[in-house]
Order: sequence, then C-alpha cells, then structure tokens
Amino acid sequence: MEDFAENQYNTDIVVIGGYRSAEDQTQRYNDGISGVMSGFSDYHTGRSFDMGVFPADGSSSGYYSPTGIYAWIDEHSADYGFIVRYPEGKEVYTNERARTQTYRYVGIPHATYMKQNNLCLEEYIEKLKSYTINKPLEISSGTSLYKVYYVGAGDGTETEVGIPLGSDYEVSGNNQDGFIVSVKVR
Repeated sequence: MEDFAENQYNTDIVVIGGYRSAEDQTQRYNDGISGVMSGFSDYHTGRSFDMGVFPADGSSSGYYSPTGIYAWIDEHSADYGFIVRYPEGKEVYTNERARTQTYRYVGIPHATYMKQNNLCLEEYIEKLKSYTINKPLEISSGTSLYKVYYVGAGDGTETEVGIPLGSDYEVSGNNQDGFIVSVKVR
C-alpha cells in the first residue's frame, strides 16, 4: 500500500474486510452470500482481505477495481506475494463469484507463477501435486529462482518433508492433503 501511494501519489485504497469468524462465514453461506462453508474459507486464515476506494474528499467509489491509477496494485501485487483471490472466469474452481477487491497472500514465487500462467489458487495447488523434490517446479521472480514441490500428507500423525540441505525454504500446508515446499535457490 505504501508503494502504491508513493508511485501513484494516492492514498484512497483502504482494507475494508479481512478475518471472518466461523460463525460469520456460516451465516454468509446460509444466506447465499458465499459459496464456501465455514472451515473452508480463506478469511479464516487472515491471509485474505477486501479493499475499497475512499478518496480524501469523503466520497466512496465502492469496492476496489483495477482501473485507472488503481491498476498499479493488480500489476504489482505478485511482486509482494499477493494474488486476486477470486479472478474472473475461475468460479468453477473457487466456488465463489469473481471479484476484483479480494486479495490473498501466497508468497512471491507462487503469486508470480499464478499471475504468469493465469491460474487461481485451486488450479495452482492441483498443478503442484505433480512436482516432487526430485522434479520440482522452477519459478523465476526478478533475480530470484525458486524450486517448488508438493509433499502429500501421510496417513498417520506425522509426515516427513524432505528439504535440500543448506537451503532457504518455506513449508506451508495446502489446507487439504499435503504440504507445499518453496526452496529459494538464488
């Protein structure tokens, strides 16, 4: 947001919604506002949020849309690890209506790949399942190179996740059936 304000000389964008409780999500599902039941919503993670446009004159343009100077956010979001969470044309995968104002943090390599390949999060997670530690997906972002792969969750209470020695890495659950490993090569 600071970089947007600095580059566009504008501070009209405001986060207007983020974390939702299970009760709130259940009510939205029951009211038909959301197609996702409680326990399966990104809003429970605190990694998704909605934005609105509120100019200094006190008026409101409503929800954020990537038009005019505001397009800067959509054009640069992947550089900061964010994606449009419910992109147009992906409703069959996300089970949510398309909307431009909802973003989610996924990390720089993931956001870069999804944006470059026009994938929503569900498509990307499914695609990652074909990549392993021995055959990782390579993602370039700026001057950085990442190797990304999937490790399925074991049947028991523990899962062994292989990591190349001496590597800078992140491991995150995919909230379904396994783990996504991101190794920064350079």
